[in-house]
Amino acid sequence: MNVQKEDLGNCQVQLTVTVEPEQVQEQMRKAARKRAKNVRIPGFRPGKAPYHVLVNYLGERSIREDAVENLLPKALEQAVAETDTKIWNVDDIEPAIDSLDPLVFRFVIPSPPKVVLGDFDGIEVPEEAVNVEDEAVLDVLEELRESRASWIPTLGPAQYGDMITLDLRGDLIDGTTVVDAKGFEGVLTEQPKPEEEEETPTSIIEVPGQEKPKEDRYPDLPARLAGMMVNQVKEFNLVYPQDWPEENIAGRTVLYRATLLDLKKKVLPALDDQLAQSVGEFDDLQTLKERVRTNLLAGAEYEARNRYAMAVLDALADASELEYPPAMLKHQIDHLIEELEEQVKRYDLTLDQYLDQIGQTRAELEDEYRDRAERFLRRSLVLTEYIGARSLEATPEEIEREIDLAVAPYGDRAAPLRERIVSDEESFSEIINRLLTRKAVNKLVAEVSGRPEEPLFPEMEEEEEPKAIRGEDGAESDELSAEVEIDKSLVVEAEPAATSEEQV
Repeated sequence: MNVQKEDLGNCQVQLTVTVEPEQVQEQMRKAARKRAKNVRIPGFRPGKAPYHVLVNYLGERSIREDAVENLLPKALEQAVAETDTKIWNVDDIEPAIDSLDPLVFRFVIPSPPKVVLGDFDGIEVPEEAVNVEDEAVLDVLEELRESRASWIPTLGPAQYGDMITLDLRGDLIDGTTVVDAKGFEGVLTEQPKPEEEEETPTSIIEVPGQEKPKEDRYPDLPARLAGMMVNQVKEFNLVYPQDWPEENIAGRTVLYRATLLDLKKKVLPALDDQLAQSVGEFDDLQTLKERVRTNLLAGAEYEARNRYAMAVLDALADASELEYPPAMLKHQIDHLIEELEEQVKRYDLTLDQYLDQIGQTRAELEDEYRDRAERFLRRSLVLTEYIGARSLEATPEEIEREIDLAVAPYGDRAAPLRERIVSDEESFSEIINRLLTRKAVNKLVAEVSGRPEEPLFPEMEEEEEPKAIRGEDGAESDELSAEVEIDKSLVVEAEPAATSEEQV
């Protein structure tokens, strides 16, 4: 075989392989003998027919196709070995057949990325001021009031925000029943007025305890239910537009009959010392406010540190020489789309259905994700190179501590979870990835900013701090992992955030 190598740039090389006619003929004979074992040719025992008879019986084109198929991986293997070509990912090699006579293969091969770190001295990233507005504190306090609300029975009239229980039946004019809900319970919520560009309204009735309710697409239904009294029966018609997404009622009139079975109003506790005492060990409301502010400030500070770290990585990437194959960026775009696909599954939607609803094609979605994917990739490349340049490693003691942090929230299930992490290669590598990500980012930020390096496990030094603060290092590392990923031979990803309860 004759092999020619050409550098295409962007970490791609092209190998052109010309196969000698003798090799093609040899492979054709092998392919014919293999095919002969499974065919019956009149006058010959299986596998005993001469080559020229097989060619006439099976067809030269068919035999040549088999030979070419067998030669392609061999040509690639020999060409890579002869030219000492490094491959980033075998699955992303693009093979082609330029000619059959002579037989010429062409392979476009993605090479490993190239990174030359820039000068750290020239990197300057301004730090943002962090503060907590009074409104943010009040928002948390309102969430606490909401979480301790009571539902008090009332006879009516029903108002937005009330908990309603009703029977609802809807029939078409021809008598076909399209809705028959018995004892439905939900919060009566005012339907937002759709903007011009919105084709359909959003969810109308929120169901408590159901994190992601399916849309109850009843236009103006809450307005018809508002004002009803308990045990009242109300009949009304709703006319649906032609473009309504539910085909069985699109462009048709539905005759509704609603019976209000029960009604409860939400009563919030007063924002006073008693509320503070019900939340935890707080003597009065002022103490609760101070704790909320302290925890919000801690949260704002670690979010600011994370943004600063990402800005440092972006600045380093801009100052560095980066080159990577297009396939590498495509993989990252595909990964983001796979994450979106998992998200829409929670709404019982396929990705195609979701794209159809928002009026977007997959190609447009890929273009939309391209900048985000490229930013992620550039950060990951410079961080991986930085780890190698600084010879950073995860020590056994650090790995043990990281596993402790990972399993700590699971209580009695922590021990079996630890065993699973240690025994599962992928889970173990994620632990190391998370640890190295945080370790490298902390060191890089300190090197650029001139500040002392953040402790790898800060919660070890802050045992007396409230839970929401002590747990924030884990949340920060999760955010970092969502923004940057080290090379998979080193690496990982993410975890949870604080609720309103954890803000106190």
